[in-house]
Amino acid sequence: MSEGIKEEFKELYTYCAKEKGKSKNIVAKIKSREIEQWKGEYKNSFNESYFSSSIAKSAVRLMYRDPDTTYKKGFDHHFFEQLVKFLNNQECKFAKKLEGVYKYTFEEDKGIKIEGGRNNLFYLKSDQLGFSAPTKGRDYPYDLYLMKSEATKVEREQVANWIISSRTIGGSFLWPEQFYKKYNLSRGGKIDSKNRFYIQDRVDLTLWEIYYWYHENEKSTRMSSVRDEKEAKALKMWLSHFKNFQTYIDFFCFEDFVNEEGYPINILDGGAQDPLWDNNIRNRKPEITEQLDIEIIYKMLDRVNNMILNRSKKIEDIIK
Repeated sequence: MSEGIKEEFKELYTYCAKEKGKSKNIVAKIKSREIEQWKGEYKNSFNESYFSSSIAKSAVRLMYRDPDTTYKKGFDHHFFEQLVKFLNNQECKFAKKLEGVYKYTFEEDKGIKIEGGRNNLFYLKSDQLGFSAPTKGRDYPYDLYLMKSEATKVEREQVANWIISSRTIGGSFLWPEQFYKKYNLSRGGKIDSKNRFYIQDRVDLTLWEIYYWYHENEKSTRMSSVRDEKEAKALKMWLSHFKNFQTYIDFFCFEDFVNEEGYPINILDGGAQDPLWDNNIRNRKPEITEQLDIEIIYKMLDRVNNMILNRSKKIEDIIK
């Protein structure tokens, strides 16, 4: 089932790699020698600890750098600097469709600063939408794929390609810092955890949450039911800037994540049906479970990563 990354996407930058034995992140194009070398070492790291009974830290995780953290001092900030270019470009392009005018700049250790008029409004944080990378705890969808497959060289090659693909520039949401801290936790949840949440880091359900924020009287969501005043205010200042869901989708190049009618595509089956949510958030059950068939898991992960690559190419084309 393993498929390589298409040539048209190998010019994209990827931000998942780090230097072996160091904290420094590697910023390079998918086709580069640095990424090919990292990919080989990453695949080998599964043999070192992922499938062993050792209690030592997972070599798989130690090889990986989360792009969301690279705003911090000591890292190459290319990921965030490119996002700033993209945001300012889109701000000009969509000026007539937006509420107010935002200016974006990057600040080390802070993130992306938004200024409106003379006011420093808030900072944005990045939040990966392509699922958590494999961990020794085997808690997330990529882990589920590996454990349900034979985890041969073919499957490890596939997972490495998915991690490289999903950690391109189109692989994240941007949230106001005040809102991000709690929502990032409620958007996630381990597959086998008693405290898992219905969103499960799924990009489609997160987009539905955004959709219902703009259509607030239709269904209750975690996003629309934020109680903390500062969190709710920051989210409102952010999402109301785009006025409606369609402008949000167009501004952030999420076209491949929605159907022709503008509704989020279900990453499990490729449809675009409205999620069967009642107004009691606690009644909503996660759909990514240990019982999922390996074929469904594969198609879901492949579908998400193809969407991300298409989005990343659009974003990089905009900022060239």
